[in-house]
Amino acid sequence: MEEYNDCLKEAFTEDEPENSKVEMAELLYYVDEYKNLQPWNWMDDDEIFIVQDSETEEFIYCSILGNAGVEFGLAVFIGDEGLTFLEMLNKAENANPRFYMKQRSIHLSFSHRDELETEDYKLLKAFGRSYFGKKEWPQMRSFNPGYYPWFLDEEEVRLFATVLAQVIKVCEMAKKDPYLIGVNDGTHYFARVFNKKTKKWESGEITLFPNENYQKNIPLYSNDIELMQLKKIQKRLNIPVEFDCQNFLTPVQDFPDERPYYSKMILAVDKKRGIVLFNEFLEFQNEVEAAQKGVVQFMKQMECIPREVFVTEETAQWIMPIAKKLNIKLIVVHSLPITEEVYKEMDEMLK
Repeated sequence: MEEYNDCLKEAFTEDEPENSKVEMAELLYYVDEYKNLQPWNWMDDDEIFIVQDSETEEFIYCSILGNAGVEFGLAVFIGDEGLTFLEMLNKAENANPRFYMKQRSIHLSFSHRDELETEDYKLLKAFGRSYFGKKEWPQMRSFNPGYYPWFLDEEEVRLFATVLAQVIKVCEMAKKDPYLIGVNDGTHYFARVFNKKTKKWESGEITLFPNENYQKNIPLYSNDIELMQLKKIQKRLNIPVEFDCQNFLTPVQDFPDERPYYSKMILAVDKKRGIVLFNEFLEFQNEVEAAQKGVVQFMKQMECIPREVFVTEETAQWIMPIAKKLNIKLIVVHSLPITEEVYKEMDEMLK
C-alpha cells in the first residue's frame, strides 16, 4: 500500500483518519483484482452466494454481473433489507424506477470514462489509478431505501473491501467447480464465513428460513390524542379506496455534499371512479412514518374513516397499527392499477 501514500492528499483532507485511507486503498486493490479476474465469464447473476461480514456477522448476498455482456460488475445486497429486495426482485415482472429505490445494496460497475462523476475520477487519480478502453473505470455506489444512490461512506468502504476479498475467492473456486454455487433457490446458499476462533475464513452451506418477523414489529408514529380524535369520527367512507406511499422520483438535497433523499408521495384514490381523493408530499425519509402520517392526514381531510382500503403487502404492514385501532379493513393486492396510472401521469408531467 505504500505506493499510494504520495497520492492520498488529493482524495482526503489532512484530518482524514489514516485507517480510512488504508481501507480505500485496500478496496481499490480488490476492485482491480476482481476486474482482472472477469468472473462473469463463468458465473451468472442468479448464482447468489453469501459472505458474512466478519465484524457485524450480517449476511451479504452477492451477485456477479456481466454474463449477459451488457453491464459488468458486482451487486451485494446487505442484510434482511437486501434479502427482502432480492426476493421481491425475483417476483417482479415489470419493475419500475421506484421499485429499485427500495434496495439496500452496494454496486460496483465498470463504466466508460465519461460516465464517471468528478468525485469518482478524482478519487481514482488520487490513488494512482488510470484505465484505458471501454467499461474499464470502476464506479461504486451505495443504495439505501429512500435515498439517492451515493458514494460509499467509511463503514461501507470497510464492508465492501471485506466482502470483495471473499467474492474473489469464491469466484476462483467456482471456476474450478462449476457446480459450486448453483442457481439460487432462495433457501440454500454457498457461504464464506469468518471463524472467530481460528481467525480463518471457511466455506460451507447456509440454509435460510423465511424471516417471518422482518418488518412485522412496526412502530406506531401517531400519538394517542390523534388516534382518539379519529375514533370520534362517526362518518364512514363507503367507497373502496386505493392507498399508497411511494418515493417521489425527484431527489431532494438540503445541503451541498449531503446525500439527497426522496420525498414520499401519498396517494388515496377512489377505486371505482378513478378520482384522486388525497395526495400529499411528505419530507420523511422513513417510509413507515410517512405512510402512517399520510393515512392519518387523509382521514382528517376527508373527515371520515374508510371501510375498505386496497394496499400492497408492504404498505399494509406499514399502516396496520392504525388500521387495527380504527377498524379499517385492509385488502392486500398485488398491484394498484388506478394509483399506478396516476403515478405515470405525474411522471410524464415532470419530464
